[in-house]
Amino acid sequence: LLCRGVALRGPSPSQFGFTRKSSAGAAAVSASDTMFRRWLSLRDITRGSNSKDVYLGIRASSRTRTNFSHILRHFRGGEGGLKKLVRRKSLGQVFLKDSGVVGSILRHAAISNSDDVVEIGCGLGVLTLPLSQKARSLTIIESDSGFLAETCGRISQECAHRVTSLHGDFTKIGFDKVLPERFVVVTNLPYQISTFFIQTVIANRSRIQKAIVMVQRDFAERLAAPPGNKVYGSLSIFGQFYLNVRKLIEVPRTAFKPIPKVESQVIEIVPRKKPMFELNEELFFRLVRSAFWGRRKSLAKCIRESPFLKDCDPKPIPPCECQFFQDRPLVRGEDLSIKEFVQLYSELFPNEKRI
Repeated sequence: LLCRGVALRGPSPSQFGFTRKSSAGAAAVSASDTMFRRWLSLRDITRGSNSKDVYLGIRASSRTRTNFSHILRHFRGGEGGLKKLVRRKSLGQVFLKDSGVVGSILRHAAISNSDDVVEIGCGLGVLTLPLSQKARSLTIIESDSGFLAETCGRISQECAHRVTSLHGDFTKIGFDKVLPERFVVVTNLPYQISTFFIQTVIANRSRIQKAIVMVQRDFAERLAAPPGNKVYGSLSIFGQFYLNVRKLIEVPRTAFKPIPKVESQVIEIVPRKKPMFELNEELFFRLVRSAFWGRRKSLAKCIRESPFLKDCDPKPIPPCECQFFQDRPLVRGEDLSIKEFVQLYSELFPNEKRI
């Protein structure tokens, strides 16, 4: 069956099976209902001479007769049929449409032909296409096979050899399958994975040169917040301990389709060459989590009652014995800088040597 410019999708009747022809020319597997409900990846289907032509081998299940017209009614097509890809709300998919914002992101990224780039969540390719033209290599990580196929299909033949696509969930594969040793991240990040992204960047900070990332504005404010700010918290300290974070441009809701309920912000993240302080990081961040465990409580009370310090080894000395709290008995965690947290850590754990 030759499908011209057709996006293949549909709720399949259980009586239909599919055989796909791969580029190797071998028959593939029958698709179950669950597989057929997903978008078929055009990379796995033999293309015709026209890049939008797709040859699909269809066979009937042994259980029933195949009605080809019934199958085709489930397909969405037309000129540029892939424009009808369906947004998956569970993935938080909203698509950047403002070319001015795209241009600003690219200017701040300043990608050259010596840079290896990673993009997480390609959407409809508004960042992917210019990145594929500028970078030495581009790795796309995308969990939706339909949008991945659509984006890869739009990349020019001159740039296609530079692009590697990874179909998978970033929260499961992270940067493990990214081949370049050092790379730049440029992405309009799915907002629900923002915290996981920061954790993954910190874990891979030796590999990442910088990241230009679109995130929810509230998240950006928390990540970059200074002491005393109402949104300053454990995320602020955790991020700034390992990363230099700079807010770049504010992005209105109208820059996306569909329009989300939140405002967005583009930020620059540059990993520090080494953490701000050398100490027992696991123990230090137990203290930090304790400080923000009860925001309306004094810091001394938070430390006494915190579940994060009950089972730690070594245990902290009582706050009443610390000079820090004799000078500032009612201080709260949101008032302390990272340097002051390190000072408090040194007093609470006097036998814990700095690494």
